[in-house]
Amino acid sequence: VLPQTAQTDNLIDQEVLIRLNPRAIVINAGRGNAVVEAHLIASLTAGRLRAAVLDVFREEPLPPDDPLWSTPGVHITSHTAGPTPDEAVAEVFESNFERYIAGQPLTDAVRAGRGY
Repeated sequence: VLPQTAQTDNLIDQEVLIRLNPRAIVINAGRGNAVVEAHLIASLTAGRLRAAVLDVFREEPLPPDDPLWSTPGVHITSHTAGPTPDEAVAEVFESNFERYIAGQPLTDAVRAGRGY
């Protein structure tokens, strides 16, 4: 799962896709900018990939006429990979608060210099 940064924009393009094994399955549950969707469609249509499972897209919601809907091997989920239960957020916050008070490094800290 990739963050959305300048370094991940269009990262999964034709150059990457042609190097994958034809039995490979591309899964994107991170950010829609990472995959060049036209290149993915071309690879799937040509039989150079087994399938793609996509939870995120460049344009959300995915328009009804988008070619991804009709591309063989594409499995679309409705952006379900992102939600985090409130209890999990509370546990991380509580743990990090205790670590902060104790002068220990925090877990899951944001790295602003990296863009995430």
